[in-house]
Amino acid sequence: SRGLGDVYKRQVLKVMDRRAGGSGARAATSNTNPADLTPQNMIVTQTLARHILIRQRQGLQDADVERRLQGYRDQIRAKTADFEALAKKFSEDGSAPNGGLLGWMGPGELVPPFEIAMNRLQIGEVSDPVKTEFGWHLIQVLERRDAQLTVEKQREFARAAIRERKFEQAYQDWLRQLRDTATVKILNLDEQVR
Repeated sequence: SRGLGDVYKRQVLKVMDRRAGGSGARAATSNTNPADLTPQNMIVTQTLARHILIRQRQGLQDADVERRLQGYRDQIRAKTADFEALAKKFSEDGSAPNGGLLGWMGPGELVPPFEIAMNRLQIGEVSDPVKTEFGWHLIQVLERRDAQLTVEKQREFARAAIRERKFEQAYQDWLRQLRDTATVKILNLDEQVR
């Protein structure tokens, strides 16, 4: 049986670098310049969520999996089934023994389709089926809280901000070089048509 740590690593975590500059950190004050952020005012919203995962595998049609998860969702919404019990019984994830509980997750820690769907949910709400690179998920948000970024996350945020600035500078240099070396030739369209 896999531990909760494996769930993070193997199921829904992604490498922070996949979304340059997308750490989701925000200032607790009105300050929005990343260079001016301090450890005391770097706050993120964390979400406590659970999910049911049906893994992708050969011979399993997306429409069938989606229909199956919609059935679970309908049972949960009708209060004829409990999300935790369904996750324990049907989820194909290491978090299944814990009722699909993923723990507290911050911005950038989940694959984008999962994170986007999760962020749209209200507390207690259950998502429609969501497809990711791992398979199909049903997501339930249990709670949200604001928390300061850990030192490790602050470093990742700083690295992403630096990468973004370097990329922007390189892009501007490239555009300037294109403009400097470009040759503009004005053609008379009437002569070209004949």
